[in-house]
Amino acid sequence: MENQKKSEDTRGDYTHTKPLSFTFEHRLESRTWKCLLLEVCSILYNRHKDVFLQKVLDHYIASNRMYFSTDRDDADRGIIGTMVAGRHIPNIDIDIWVETSWNANDTDKLCRELIELFGDSNDGFNINLVP
Repeated sequence: MENQKKSEDTRGDYTHTKPLSFTFEHRLESRTWKCLLLEVCSILYNRHKDVFLQKVLDHYIASNRMYFSTDRDDADRGIIGTMVAGRHIPNIDIDIWVETSWNANDTDKLCRELIELFGDSNDGFNINLVP
């Protein structure tokens, strides 16, 4: 039993892992780390529509890379000060792009930071990995 890879989240090192699904609000299938981040952003936006955009733009200011943008051109440029791999957040009623060029550990960290930023608990956020 010790040699079997655990499929439940241990909130440890996600290097060389692949998500299968995650639980936050309810269980959702997510086969990539990028999709997981996009889904978390979508859930948070729909929970906090009135403050989401201002909070993420104010909180995630980086000198070398944007985390969020309302300008599609920022998502496509791939130059310093913009996004490397900006993706549109799905299932929301405004145009917001999020940087998705993160490794697995950074994606997990960003998701948890976002959840905390909006005052939600990380206790209900669990990632199920492909065994």
